[in-house]
Amino acid sequence: MKDMGHPSSCFPSSVFDHWQLNTFSPAQEAGDDGRRYAHSIVDQFEEQVRRYPRRVAIESDNDIVTYNDLNGMANRIAHEIMEISSPSDQVVALLFNPGAWSVAALLGVSKAGKTWVAMNRSDPKSRLTSVLTDSTTTLLLTDSISAPKARSIAHPGISVSIVDEPNAVQSTENPEISFPSDQPACLIYTSGTTGVPKGVVHDHESLLRTTAHWYNVMQISSHDRFGMIASYSHIAGLNIVLRALLNGASLSVYHLTQKGTQNLTAWVRKNEITVLSLVPALYRVLIQGIQDGFELPNVRIIGLASDTVYPTDIVQFKRYFSDECRLLHNLGCTEVSGYRLFVFDKETTFDGPCVPVGFAVENKEVRLLNEQGEEVEPGEVGEIVVRSQYCSLGYWNRPDLTNSAFELHEDGSRTYRTGDLGKMLPDDCLIHMGRKDRQVQIRGNRVELKEIETALQTHPGISIAAIHPQISRKNEVFLTAYVQAAPTSRTEEKTVPRLTTDGLRIFLTDTLPAYMIPSVFKVIDSVPLTANGKVDFRALSSVEARDLKKDTPHAAPTTQMENIFVSIYREVLQVDQIGINDDVFDMGVTSLSLMRIASRIRDIFDEELPFSLLYENPTIAEAAKVFLSRSPHLPTGRELFSEQISPSTALSANDIRLKNRSKYVV
Repeated sequence: MKDMGHPSSCFPSSVFDHWQLNTFSPAQEAGDDGRRYAHSIVDQFEEQVRRYPRRVAIESDNDIVTYNDLNGMANRIAHEIMEISSPSDQVVALLFNPGAWSVAALLGVSKAGKTWVAMNRSDPKSRLTSVLTDSTTTLLLTDSISAPKARSIAHPGISVSIVDEPNAVQSTENPEISFPSDQPACLIYTSGTTGVPKGVVHDHESLLRTTAHWYNVMQISSHDRFGMIASYSHIAGLNIVLRALLNGASLSVYHLTQKGTQNLTAWVRKNEITVLSLVPALYRVLIQGIQDGFELPNVRIIGLASDTVYPTDIVQFKRYFSDECRLLHNLGCTEVSGYRLFVFDKETTFDGPCVPVGFAVENKEVRLLNEQGEEVEPGEVGEIVVRSQYCSLGYWNRPDLTNSAFELHEDGSRTYRTGDLGKMLPDDCLIHMGRKDRQVQIRGNRVELKEIETALQTHPGISIAAIHPQISRKNEVFLTAYVQAAPTSRTEEKTVPRLTTDGLRIFLTDTLPAYMIPSVFKVIDSVPLTANGKVDFRALSSVEARDLKKDTPHAAPTTQMENIFVSIYREVLQVDQIGINDDVFDMGVTSLSLMRIASRIRDIFDEELPFSLLYENPTIAEAAKVFLSRSPHLPTGRELFSEQISPSTALSANDIRLKNRSKYVV
């Protein structure tokens, strides 16, 4: 009988040893058999350049770059780094718009024997400067688009180099430099409990071994086209880059922050993407696009990770993708990368309400431990602990954190306590049971709730803050902030800002990325405490709380079109109140939510309001005005219905759609 969900049940077993024979060079010294063995990312990439010099490596809206071209770009950067930096300067920071130059910079840093730290352009300035300071870098590489922001965050002692400007001086030849396979390749910064992000260190060998494993599982070939959607400042985005370019495949770049999600499915089809790695929320957007008529016959691998996968996601996979397609449900973290895997084909079934995260991954041993550090029995819940020779070296310049999270063994392997909870089934299949600590996954990002609380508690008007994660009706995590106001004297009342929703959002925007800003703010008289004096987070939702007021009242709609838009926004965003002049980004709105708004507008009016225009017009008043200007053949706002609807009338989007379509057909 077929072993459901195990990789060997869905892929030919012969593939699993293929990389050891010829295609992927493992991290070893040169052998006596005459074959070339890689021990760094550089070695493996340059082998692909030799094999496929004219094959497309990276493709985006503005660039089509071959392997040979990409190698030349990386070499120029490497020679420049070696010329302007000293041997003691180990870390080089990267701040780029997604595309060929961002990847060339990553490779160039490696070719120069340095360690890269990639930063996300959308992160706030204070977070970027924190990464620069903690990483101790003295060199920041950037492109022309990102140069102004790079200069604004570079403190004295950091040089900024714009690498996409013409530079005919530097050589395009491969640098003659060697380094050990356990040299740090990169730092990946994640949320930290102290309010300061921490840098996870990965060496070349661990990244190579991980890439080799997924080469096997995904059966990657040089004809594959990977969709690059996630930023490579996260482990998920970095894995996509390495799986493609260390195996001769192509990367197609999708600018999510610029294009939004509305055209994602059409882009996947147009670019003939074969391998997609997505967070589940984006996967559901992809499904919506398929339901709207875009079939994806070329997609053969879908990887889902970084958030909860639901049984309905598997049902939709079986309904909408080809018989040859496989869905890979992966459990991992920045420190270890992927360590369990469940593979779905059209015949795979599973029991119970939870989608399994699956079976063992090569070189990653998993055990479940109780509070006493003892291994639990099958069927019991325990903390997931991973032991491997190919995981993170620890945290950059944080020996305290490294020693508390990692245990080094005599054979060179390390054990990492993930903080995730799991339950092992009798067949060694793992079920993920949530978190032991107070971490959550939001839009594919690991978030320490303590970091948000720490940021809030720097506000002069707040004495204590507590963050409570909740699940929306669309199965998405959103955050509610409970704050206790700080006592103030009469003289202080004039200087301490009044606590308002708008004010706190603006305050947090200076220090936290958008995905970490709470959607809801509530004020409470006192934070509930446990018997030992700690915050009782379980009791938060039952505490009497008042919603913080806005700085200005919600403005009511003045036209029927605005009224319809208010109903759509309320339904999609799941809020009770929204004014026509409220900036939706101040409410924590995501690009996925804007895509749903655009979809509802299209469903009701049979007219498009592109994501880009919703993004550029973040208030209902602006969006409704732009929509009418683009669709002059539509009736005006007050002519949509024969009966008058007061601005306070609550209509569902479905009511509006039925009424609207009974009035006219475009």
